[in-house]
Amino acid sequence: MSALGPRAAGSAAGKQEPEWVVVLLVVALLLGGLGMKAALTGEKVAYENGVIAFSHPAGWNLNAAFGSSAASGVDLSVGELIQLYGIRDIRSKSTYKSELGVLTINLGNEAPDPARMALSRLQFAYTGELAEFKVLATETVKVSGVDCILLKYAFVADPNPDEAFPPVVVEAAELIVPVAGKNQVMIVRVRYDSLRSADTAMTFERILASLSIKAGK
Repeated sequence: MSALGPRAAGSAAGKQEPEWVVVLLVVALLLGGLGMKAALTGEKVAYENGVIAFSHPAGWNLNAAFGSSAASGVDLSVGELIQLYGIRDIRSKSTYKSELGVLTINLGNEAPDPARMALSRLQFAYTGELAEFKVLATETVKVSGVDCILLKYAFVADPNPDEAFPPVVVEAAELIVPVAGKNQVMIVRVRYDSLRSADTAMTFERILASLSIKAGK
């Protein structure tokens, strides 16, 4: 019999881990297993606010401050931008965690085409607010029979300016949904690291596929 076997067994028997360490390890494994189960089985969370409804993958965490725009409002020329919902994928390996949010803009004046006006004002605000902001595409898409605008863009972010990490090229997509009878729009926004979180783009496509409009124009 190899001498390595008995010595290894004896060493393990002579040094047992404290019970609390074992308990913590079990809890961590259970929580990790639940998160993995959600990812593997495609579990979803439903969101609905009376105007739009959609589902997104489980496992993303509620984010109290979804970007500077949602927390403090965009430039006054855009009107009041209010965050209704925000979540972040804290499991992402990127320093810029993927974000999903629902926001609304009250335009504050008569607008024959609220979605188009919101698009113009958002682009103007992002030009001054986001570093290296660049529009990648804009297109009209129909959701539940309602004409909406899909804006895709990119910018450069520095999530950890005090640490030695390089800036991140962020890609984003926003669906602008007009609200029936109001000079108001709903925005479904996703932002993600273009190199390390590209799968978030597929997540956004699935969100759009599940999206329905309960009140549109």
